[in-house]
Amino acid sequence: VVVGGHGQELTHALSELGVILLMFTIGIEFSLRKIARIGVAAGLTAAIEVGLMISLGYLVGRLFGWTAVESLFMGACLGISSTMLVAKAFEEQRLRGGFVELTFAVLVFEDMIAILLLAVLTAVASGSGMSGGEVAVTVGKLFGFLIALLAGGLLVVPRFIRWVVRIGQGETLLITGLAVCFGMAALASFAGYSVALGAFMAGMLVSESGEGPKVEHLIKPLRDVFAAIFFIAVGISLDPMMVF
Repeated sequence: VVVGGHGQELTHALSELGVILLMFTIGIEFSLRKIARIGVAAGLTAAIEVGLMISLGYLVGRLFGWTAVESLFMGACLGISSTMLVAKAFEEQRLRGGFVELTFAVLVFEDMIAILLLAVLTAVASGSGMSGGEVAVTVGKLFGFLIALLAGGLLVVPRFIRWVVRIGQGETLLITGLAVCFGMAALASFAGYSVALGAFMAGMLVSESGEGPKVEHLIKPLRDVFAAIFFIAVGISLDPMMVF
């Protein structure tokens, strides 16, 4: 089915909701203790993997005769994985355990690396370039935002979720979970970062309440609906004749 004009824009907007809800439910499965346990390994794995794929993509691009900037963009595209595709593959295979947790942690670090890549690539494409000091400032701002979001959220979100659970109304808990999810995603977007990263942080904060499984159970059907729209949006963006 070919969707044009406003229909295509609406489909892509709804698909973003699928990504946000997916990252929220992934975040619910993580706690600060778990991130502390596997964070170093996941961060190193993500840095090595992204660096390797960018290098390979750049070399292949140069072999094809593309310019240095075009090759760099190709490498950057290859270096970042799709969390939605990986999550659906794991779900279909019913995979669980430490490997899955580590993979999702790597994907979260990839999302942070993608933010830095966008800043660097934007500077490269404009011809202004980006110094090491500017990269360090960008990294510092990103981690400063994450720490502030986490510290502020820990004071409010876990207590609020536990209070809502005591009320005993499933609808209220669902609405509260969605409010936390989209609220923190909106904060991340306002700060110039990925909405998926904000949603993941929201899920981690809900997990710290100890009531994560209850929230995840309520969110999952809604997540699956919007996840399906994500794949529709991917199909819409592909022109069969261009592929041919």
